[in-house]
Amino acid sequence: MQKSSGIIKRMLIRGALLGLGFVVVSLFWKRFDVFLGVLLGVLVAYGDFWLMCILSRIVTEYRSKSFFWVVQGLKYLFIAFVLAVLFVKKVVNPLAVVFGLSLLMLIPFTDIKGLKNV
Repeated sequence: MQKSSGIIKRMLIRGALLGLGFVVVSLFWKRFDVFLGVLLGVLVAYGDFWLMCILSRIVTEYRSKSFFWVVQGLKYLFIAFVLAVLFVKKVVNPLAVVFGLSLLMLIPFTDIKGLKNV
């Protein structure tokens, strides 16, 4: 279990650095809605990965699968509500949010060798 927690920590650190790179790249568009969209997408993706790590640890320790699914459902409802409000008010660029959310797919690839050895 210690080895996998070290891998998760490395993935979280590398994911944060990758997300920071996304946000820096978004500054080249010089549009606040693009910057805010990428920032929001990165924060949601990173927060989702971080929460998934915590919840999986709770599920393995306490064997509470129902708690996991309740929290996941509430999390996705909250994210959907926030994104809907921001899209309707046209505060963020939807494509920029999708770009920021793509971080969620890239985080596991930051330490693919470590995952292979778990």
